[in-house]
Amino acid sequence: MSDNAIHSHAERLAWVRKLCAKARIRLTPARERILACLARHRTPVNLDTLTHADEIRGHCDGTTVYRTLMLLEELDIVRQVSVRHKIRCFVLNVPGEVCDYLICRCCGSIAELPGMQMVLDLEQQVSSAKGYAAVYHELEVYGICPKCQDAGKWNNRTTKLPVRA
Repeated sequence: MSDNAIHSHAERLAWVRKLCAKARIRLTPARERILACLARHRTPVNLDTLTHADEIRGHCDGTTVYRTLMLLEELDIVRQVSVRHKIRCFVLNVPGEVCDYLICRCCGSIAELPGMQMVLDLEQQVSSAKGYAAVYHELEVYGICPKCQDAGKWNNRTTKLPVRA
């Protein structure tokens, strides 16, 4: 994470509100709730989790949440991360935040990984060598979380294919 990274929920929410204002996006009460929920999460969350979050449930439906996410993605405010077959998750596209995740192949839980200097150096090298601007990366490492191991959802096979429940 860079030295000027945005750390707190309040800072992340202020950043995204400023970006929406710059893009001239009207912040309806539903959009405010969706953004507040996204600002609380540093790891990607799926549509179902967002729709059922306390601040959103009962205030807007899944269609509104989805359309808002698609609008925010189009404006590069939100990034879409595919973590499992047919499951898309969303995370704020905050500058300076790590985009490295450890994902359980059984339950799909996501944990943030610390930024690795050699990957950040590679970004810089690629940017310099190829002349690209705004270079970033997303690193996804897959495994079986301790909870799924304890529940016996994993059968000790070593495979790159996702385990289906």
